[in-house]
Amino acid sequence: MVRILSLKADDAEAIARDITITRDEPHVVTVANKSDVEMALTIAAMPGDDPLVEIPGVGSVSIQPAFVQALTEGKTYKYNIWQVDGPMLLFSGSMEIRNSIAPSGADFSTIFLNGLGDGSIQSVTHLTQSQYDALAAPDPATLYIVTEV
Repeated sequence: MVRILSLKADDAEAIARDITITRDEPHVVTVANKSDVEMALTIAAMPGDDPLVEIPGVGSVSIQPAFVQALTEGKTYKYNIWQVDGPMLLFSGSMEIRNSIAPSGADFSTIFLNGLGDGSIQSVTHLTQSQYDALAAPDPATLYIVTEV
């Protein structure tokens, strides 16, 4: 799912607006009344600094997780959204990079540990996949950690 923030620019002055994004989620910032205008989002540590990130777009900018991976979670940066022709500053403000723990694609059938914490798990054993496959029957009181190597 992509989070979408829709803004409306004012040609008379730049609009101050703070934004919070989660680093591991894709986000799109659209400028409703500038749908066919080239624009660029710049992100810097402080106003006046060189951009750490610059993302171009037309009518919107797509903030993909890979674009902001170098930014520190929990930190607040400064951003601008520019209309390239001119250039003209449309929006400025703070951009907080929210902390996140992104899913890694775990196989849920192997990680739901029924009974963990109620005393039914008595031991933990590390096995390779072939060692686990060779077990006659897994012990229900043992938590098996299986790796490929």
